[in-house]
Amino acid sequence: GQPVTTAADIYSLGVILREIVAGVEYNPDLDAVIAKATAEEPAERYASAAALAADLECYLGGRPVLAKPQTALYRFAKFTRRNGRLVTLFTMLAIALLTAGIYGWRQQRNALHEAEHASAINRFLLFMMARTDPDLGGRANLSMREFLDLADQNLDRAGIQDAATLSDLHYTLGLGFFAQMRFDKGLLHLQRAAEAAQRAHDIPRQVTANLALMSAKLQSGNAEAVPDGVAHELQLYREYQRSFDPLRSFEVQLNAGDLLLWTEPSGNRYVPLLEQAVMLGRSHPDAVNSLYLSQALADLAEAYIAKHQFERAAPVIEEAVRIDRAHISHRTVLAGHLSVLARTQRFLGRYDLDERYQRESFELTRERWAAITCRPP
Repeated sequence: GQPVTTAADIYSLGVILREIVAGVEYNPDLDAVIAKATAEEPAERYASAAALAADLECYLGGRPVLAKPQTALYRFAKFTRRNGRLVTLFTMLAIALLTAGIYGWRQQRNALHEAEHASAINRFLLFMMARTDPDLGGRANLSMREFLDLADQNLDRAGIQDAATLSDLHYTLGLGFFAQMRFDKGLLHLQRAAEAAQRAHDIPRQVTANLALMSAKLQSGNAEAVPDGVAHELQLYREYQRSFDPLRSFEVQLNAGDLLLWTEPSGNRYVPLLEQAVMLGRSHPDAVNSLYLSQALADLAEAYIAKHQFERAAPVIEEAVRIDRAHISHRTVLAGHLSVLARTQRFLGRYDLDERYQRESFELTRERWAAITCRPP
C-alpha cells in the first residue's frame, strides 16, 4: 500500500543521504535526521519526503530538527547558535535580570539579603564590562564564545560570596556553554549552579538547575537515571511548592514533562505534568509569555500523540498554532507546530488537512531559509 511505499522511499533517501555525508565531520542533528529516515520501524520514519526535506532545511538553517527530542534546552541551544550577537547581549541582561529576582524570589527574601544580592551582581557586571572596554585594555564586540570564556575565567576571581548569586551566574553560563555545543563546560557550570543553590538552601534554584542539568545530559546522549532524577526533583517541588512563583512552577512542570516524554514515552507521568504546565500558562499570562505557552501546548499535543489520543491532541496543537499566527515573533516555531498539526490530522484520517499543513510548514521553512541565505554578511 501507499504508506509502505512512502516509508520505503524515505528509507532509501536516508541511505543515500548517509552515503553523501560519509566522511563529513559528525553533526548530532544531521545524524538524528538520517537515523529517523532509516528507522527500522516504518512508522518512526518521516511521513513524507517533504517532511524530510523540511527537517534538512532546519538543519541547514541552524534551527531545531524534529528528529531530536525538542527539550527546552535543545531549542535554546539552536536559537543561540543562530543569534550569537543577540544572545551575547541577552546573556549579560539575563545575568542581571535572573539574579535580581525577576521571577518573584524577592518576596521570599529580606531586604538586606536582596541588597547584597543586587550589589554582587552589579559588581560582577562592572567587572565584566571593564574587561570588554577597549580603553581599559579589553575588546568590544565579543562573540558569544569569547564572552562566555571571559565570564568563565573571571567568575571565581570576582569575589562573589552569595551562594544564590553564584548559582544564577553558573546557571546562565551553563546554558550558554551548552548552546555552543561545549558540553563539558556547560555540564560543569550547571553542576556548580545546583551545588551553589543547595548551599543557599534555595529549593527553586536547586530544582531548576538540576532539571536543566538532566536535560543537558539527555542532549549529550546520557539518559541514564533521568526518570528517577525527575521524580526526586518533583518531590522537592511538591514539598516546597509555596516558594515557587507561577513562572518557576510552569518551568518545572514543562521541563520535567519534556524529560519524561523523551525518556519514558510509554509511561504515564508526563501527560499530567504537561497538562499542569499548560494550565499554569493559561491562567498566568502576565508571568508566562505567549511563546512559552505555545511550546507547552505543542509538547502536550506530542504527549497525547505518544498515547494515541489523537482527538485530544488536535485542539491543543490547534491552539498553539493560533497563538503562533497571532505573534510575528513566533514565525520560526510556527513551522514546527504546523508539522505537528499535520501529523495529528493524518492520524485522524484527514489527509487533505495533513497535506495542507505540511505544505504550509514547508513553505515557512523555505522562506526562512531563503531569508538566512540571502542576508548580507
